Amino acid sequence: MASTVDIWNLALNLVGGSFVVDPLEESTEADLCRLHYPYALDFVLESRDWNFATKRIEIAESSDTEPVFNFDSSFKIPSDCARVVEVWDNKRGNQNTRYTTNNLQWQQEGEYISADTSSQVWVKYIEKVEDPNRFTASFITALSTYLAYRLAIPVSANRTLKADLIGEYNALLDEASANDGMTGRTKVLRSNVLIGSRFR
Repeated sequence: MASTVDIWNLALNLVGGSFVVDPLEESTEADLCRLHYPYALDFVLESRDWNFATKRIEIAESSDTEPVFNFDSSFKIPSDCARVVEVWDNKRGNQNTRYTTNNLQWQQEGEYISADTSSQVWVKYIEKVEDPNRFTASFITALSTYLAYRLAIPVSANRTLKADLIGEYNALLDEASANDGMTGRTKVLRSNVLIGSRFR
């Protein structure tokens, strides 16, 4: 499986930099990767609803802060959350939300979710995944290309290369997102009325 240094080297290869052997080594390339990689990872994670990074948990109402104007309650966002995708009330927590309407009014306010409900909410969010063993191959390719885009000027001082890399990254991001979206199974809903009419 790929390591963080492997991802660094994939990016450095795209911009003509020297490979890094040890993540703690003292070299220009290692210094630049240590600086840019965390931001590159967060950026790419936030860009799509990745299945491998999707997490759902139940959150109780926070007692640390008052709800903002026009909302009933506040809920503290988990510390490992990169981006909130959906929030629904506990009455729908055991339902498949893909096939039901979510009428809960909510919005993110800093480190809190404000919502028109009480007691608890269920939150679907993108987790700040740092372990490369959890990344898909297509995600790694997109991530390393975006990291290369960030490294293009400090490593190669080549603005044309930087422009080419962001175009390649956008294409790879779409492909990686499409591949990631194929990892689930589509549930087919059938109406008893329609099924019955076929046999009349």
